[in-house]
Order: sequence, then C-alpha cells, then structure tokens
Amino acid sequence: MRQGRGVSTTSSLTNRYSLQSVHMPDICLAKDHFALKSRGPVLGGKPPQAYSQRYQLPDYSTNNNEDNTPVTHPDGIKESRTKNYPLLLGAIALLGLAACSSDEPEQAETTAVRAPAPAISQIALQDMAACADELAPILSDGGTYSRGIGTAMETTQAYFDQGMRLTYSYYFPEAIASFNAALCFEPGNPMIQWGKALAIGPNPNSRYGGAPDDPMGAGLSAINAAMAARDTRPEAEQGLIEALAPLFDTETYPEVAARTQAFIDAAEANYAENPSDLEAAFLVSHGLMMSTPWTYYDPDDGSPLPGVERALEVMETGMEQNPAHPGLTHLHIHLLEASFEPGRAEDSADRLESLTPMAGHMVHMPGHIYMRVGRYDDAITTNQRSLSADDAVVAEWGNRELPRTGTYFLSATNHGGHATNFIHWAGILQGNSQRALDVSGPMAAMAEPEALTQGRGLRTVVAHWMTLKAFGRFDELLALENPAPEQPYLTGMLNYMHGSAYLRQGDVDAAQAEYDTLQEVRNDPVLDSQRAAVNTTSDMLAIASHALAGEIASARDDHDQAIESFRQAVALQDALRYMEPPDWLQSMRLFLGQAHLDAGEYNQAMNVFERDLVLLQNNGWALTGLTDALEQMGQTEEADLARMRLIEAWQDADVMLNDKAHF
Repeated sequence: MRQGRGVSTTSSLTNRYSLQSVHMPDICLAKDHFALKSRGPVLGGKPPQAYSQRYQLPDYSTNNNEDNTPVTHPDGIKESRTKNYPLLLGAIALLGLAACSSDEPEQAETTAVRAPAPAISQIALQDMAACADELAPILSDGGTYSRGIGTAMETTQAYFDQGMRLTYSYYFPEAIASFNAALCFEPGNPMIQWGKALAIGPNPNSRYGGAPDDPMGAGLSAINAAMAARDTRPEAEQGLIEALAPLFDTETYPEVAARTQAFIDAAEANYAENPSDLEAAFLVSHGLMMSTPWTYYDPDDGSPLPGVERALEVMETGMEQNPAHPGLTHLHIHLLEASFEPGRAEDSADRLESLTPMAGHMVHMPGHIYMRVGRYDDAITTNQRSLSADDAVVAEWGNRELPRTGTYFLSATNHGGHATNFIHWAGILQGNSQRALDVSGPMAAMAEPEALTQGRGLRTVVAHWMTLKAFGRFDELLALENPAPEQPYLTGMLNYMHGSAYLRQGDVDAAQAEYDTLQEVRNDPVLDSQRAAVNTTSDMLAIASHALAGEIASARDDHDQAIESFRQAVALQDALRYMEPPDWLQSMRLFLGQAHLDAGEYNQAMNVFERDLVLLQNNGWALTGLTDALEQMGQTEEADLARMRLIEAWQDADVMLNDKAHF
C-alpha cells in the first residue's frame, strides 16, 4: 500500500470513493463490474446505421431481468445464464486470483507485478474470447501506443491498449466496450477498471455541453473496483487510480468545481511523484482543461487564462518524452486551436493521424489547426480521410451494441457530421464555392422537419443559406423558401438573407421591409431557449439584425451608421460561445473593414483586416480587403506582399471578389 498525499489505508480510500464499500472476496468479483458470457453464437444486435441516420444520441433504456433471459448490465453488456456459466466463472476465478486484495488487516508495501496467470482450460479461454468478441473487435490499423498493465495475456493487453487509444480519441462508447472486453479475461485487473472509469467520466466537451459527469454511476463503480484491487499493483498505477478517484466522489465534493479541483490536486500530486508517467501528465492536462472548458484565452489580447500555461507545460514536457502519446497530442491541439498562436500545435497536428489512424475524430483533429493557420486544403483532405476511417470502424464493429453508460457519446457512428462541416467551412475560407455548396446543399436538403426545432437541424439549413450569401448567390437566396415557417429563427434568418439580396438588386425599400419584419421576429420568446448548435438563436438573430442594418446604411452611403452597425455585429460575433466550425460562418469583420474602406478610413480598415487574419490566417477574404487598404494608403511594397499572399491563399478559389472583402 502506498503512503503519502493524505492516503492512509486501503479501507479509508475505498470507503471515501464509494457510495458503498466494494468488497471483492476470493476472486475479486464485484457485481455488475464486468461481463460474463457463455460460449456459443454471438448474440444479435442492431445493424450499423446508414451514414445519414447516425446522428442520434442514445437513450438510457433498460431491460427487465427475467430468469433464463440475457441480463443487460448498465454498460449494455448481456450476461447469458447458461450451464457454462460456472465453468467460465471458475476460469475467471483462477485468472483473477493474482490480482485480489488480501482480507488480512496488515499488508506489506509492495510494488510487485502480477504473478503469471495460471493454466486455463481451452474451453475457458474460448468462453473468455467469445465474451470479449461479442463486446468489441480488435480494430485493424488501431495505432501502436501501449501501456503495460502486468498481464500475462496478450489479448487482455490488446483490448486495454485499444480502450486507452479510443479514450484518448474521445470515442468513449467504443473505448468502454474495449475495456469491458478486457474484463472478460481479467476482471480483477484494476488498471482496466481505471481506464474504463476514465472513459465513462467527464471531459472538456461534456462539461462545455452541460452533460452530467457520470449519469448512471458506472464510472463510480469502475473506480471503486480499481481502488479495491489497487494494492497488488506498482506504485505508479496506484497513483493513477488514486488520482482519478476524486473525480467521481460526489459525496465529499457535491459541487462540480470542488470535485474538479480535488481531481486536479490529486493528479498534480501524482504527477510530481511520477513526472515521466505520460498517463499522469494526461490526467493533469485533462483536469485543467475541464476546469474552464473552452474558455482558455482572453478574447481581446489572446493571453492565456489561469491553468492554461500549466496545462501546456505538462503536455509539451510529456510530448518531449514521447511525441507519440495520442492523448497529450490530442489535447495539445484542442488547447491551442482557439489561441492567437495556433501554429504552436502544427507539429502535433501533422503527426496525430498516424498515432490512431482508425479513429476518425483523431484523423479529423489536425483540421482544427489547419483551419487556423490557413492550410484549408489540408483541412479538407484530413476530414475526408476521417470519414473513411469512421466508415471502416463501423464496418468492423458490425452488429455489436455500444455501451450507453458514459458521459459523452461521440463515436465512429455519429462523428461524420462534424468532419463534413469542416469540409464545408474550409471550402468557404478558400473561396471555393463549388466545394462548399456541394456539401451544404445536400446536408440542408437532408434535414428532416422534426430536426428543424433545435440544434444541428437549424444550423445545417442556415449554414447553407450563409454559404449562398457568402458567395454572392443572391438570385438563389431570393428563391429560397422557408422549410419550417413556424420556426422564428429560420424566418428571421431568411429576412436577413432576402434583405441582403434585395440590396444587391438596388431595392433598398424591400430590404428595409425585411429588416422591419426581422425586428418583429426577434421578439419571440422561444429564441432565448432555442439553440443553433451551442448558441441561442436570439444571439444569432441579433447579429443578423445589426448586419442587415449595416448593409442598408452602406447602400444609403451612411458610412457612420454602417460602421457602427457592423461594429456591434462584430462584438456580438466575438461574444458567441466557442465552436468550430463557428455557428456564424462569415466573419463580420469583412463587412466592418469594407465599411471603413468605403468611408476612406484606410488605416482603420487595415487594422480590422489584420485582426481577422490573426483569427483565420491566410484567408483570401480578409487579404483582399487588406490589399486594398494598403494600396489606398500608398504602402505599395506592403500591398504587393499582401497580394502575393492573396494569390497563394486563393489558388483553389473559383470566385473573384473585385477588390472587395465580401460580395
């Protein structure tokens, strides 16, 4: 038993991190902590869903337990009650003996590795393999990162490593299934339960979305099992288990903030004792990012907020030791994507795909950096490969059910929409209307009426409209019909689109009428609670209102009013909750900068466009405005350099802006 950091006895820790004490007598079996299955054919499951049907969150349905029928545990694991059950139980008992904690009151400090596994009958091994295979396959092309857990069985290690790589990839349902498969072979191994708890528990994205930390208590059960059996393991593993435990201790820390801080403190203490342990480094980074999810930098000057520099220090120190750690590399990209120095993570982006090529989210992740540094074509191709990777995993997973006990349900089955949105966004920023519209048009057409009430459905339709507007397709905008007239958000956004299109036809009065209707629509109270992805539809319509007011003022040559309206639109866009791709796809700085140009305020225009290029480097829209501003100021050399950047950035464009930053 390890000593220090306020840890005294096994029993005290077990009690502290349990709703009830977990006792694991003889063969270390705790009810519902793992799955047992009989030999025989694979039980049936639901067939893989088609790509267009894979964007649904699972429910928390439960099965009634009846004699002689499969029992579904909280993880979605079926337990077959057959005559082979005692044989399998006996085999697992033999395998688990070496990992059991002693019932004796005193135990000597030990860092001994597990004893070699005893001989197991071929029938028992077949039962274990059938149990595991029914839960998860060993995925091909799954990466190479491995952390030994003292097992004598290669298959156990393979499932554990796959679970860790999938956890680091944020594919938590597949990760939990992989850990459950490992538990078929070694239910007494605490590191498997530790990995399972990590996969079940919260992460920065789940916290940002307001999801409960451990909705079904499965994470608490897993960490309890790990705590109860940890004394058999080396000190480094004990440290990882003890560091994770506070994250599930809702009894001592009922408030999320206090629980997170307790986890960070425990993770930091463990990292101080084990600075070369990359999982220890991950826990510290993981905790710090969860403490202020997606609020990492000052929006005005880009300075890091508390905890960010420490997280970067821990990540980058760990990656110096091993650049191939998938978890640290993944978090490094996420922590820097919203910064003013995204290029700091460009090396991480360039290598991440090779670390876990089977995980579509990891293949996609470099796109977050590529978009920020202006590598738009790379962002497109990496997201296209992401879709292929996800399809391969779905095919290999087959009919196996995915566990529904975790906090965050990102999976190969539902990630495709995010990758597709990146392809669309990159097409806009590289000025390629065909590429962008080839994505946005079909996606909007696929939106079902029932999806046009909240979230992704609303965002998908409006994203297509914004794309038409960005590329000057004003005739098509005027031909648009509202697919859900009862939805005030869609009505208001269509007012914005139509008003802008009327201005391009020279009909200011018609545009003003659309603006007036938009103001009436904004009074609908449903907009305050309705979201288009992560932002309320009321916030989105506020931007649309100021944007259309600015365009109308520009058409009337009221430069002061135009600048003021666009300035307010920029401020509102900057205040939106973070999301990539952003909920509002077209930068309002393009309109503010152009309004300054129209007013002859060239220096102010230059400053606006340069700020846009900090946020989205090498985007041709802002470079067009910057080139014009520099030319108007007589800065010929700087203008020539900006034009060269524009030519390179616009090499895949199929539109010409005619010296304006927007159509």
